[in-house]
Formats: sequence, C-alpha cells, structure tokens
Amino acid sequence: MSLGALLMGAFGSAPTGPTVSLDTADVTRATASNPTFAGVTYLPTGVENANAIDGTANYTISRGSWLDTGSANDVWLERTINSGSLNASDPGAGRHQMNGARTLAVRDTTIPGGAVECNVTVRMYDASTGGNLLGTATFTLSATREPGA
Repeated sequence: MSLGALLMGAFGSAPTGPTVSLDTADVTRATASNPTFAGVTYLPTGVENANAIDGTANYTISRGSWLDTGSANDVWLERTINSGSLNASDPGAGRHQMNGARTLAVRDTTIPGGAVECNVTVRMYDASTGGNLLGTATFTLSATREPGA
C-alpha cells in the first residue's frame, strides 16, 4: 500500500462526532428595571441566546449557533467561574449533557450597587468524563440596575 493511501485512510475521513463554535462576547445589561439580568442560555437545538428583555430572564437575542454538526445529546457543557458568581442561574459544577437548556446568568436588584459581574469559562466536551474538548469560551456577564425603576 502506498504512503498516500495510508495517509488518506488515517486522515482523509471527516470527523464523526459533534463540532461546536462558542461566542466569546461579553453580555452587559444596564437598565432601570428591577431586577436587571445578564446571561447566556445554550439550547439543545444548538442555538445560543443572550438576555433581551429588561426585568425578566428572557433569552431571545441570538448569539448564533453553538452546535455546528452532530447532536446536542452528544455534547456536555462544563463551566468554570473565574471571578464573581452566577447569582441568577447556574447549571452547577461538573459536566451537563446538552439535552436541555443550560443557562448562566447574573442579576442586580440594588440601587446603587454597581455591577454584578461574573467572568466564566464554558467548555464543551463529547463525553460526560474524559473525552475530547470541542470548544471553549471565556466571557463576562454584567448586570447593573440603574436609578429610575
């Protein structure tokens, strides 16, 4: 067998597992609504959304698709809090299968109080333990309740 045939057999086939692309943009909300939320939700349909409506935890601003190929059932999300806390919604430590929505969010209810922030790293894997790292994103969620509500 030729070297080319060996290499094609080893490297020529397309990947068979899921592939992901994660948005790394920060989410900042500053409103007079009580409470003010800033967050991201990863849906099992493969869509990633950010908070959009003042005073509610409604995630309708599209951040694009996190799932490029494959099935969400074959992907696990793991979050690491680098600073702050996810005081509104937190999937918790460990890996979570993407067969349901996974939301990370902060909220601010105090005037004045400054921003409530959390810097978080999201990693997605193709297994509940071990496995391959499919993608990673680090971003900051920041919610500030302003005077007026």
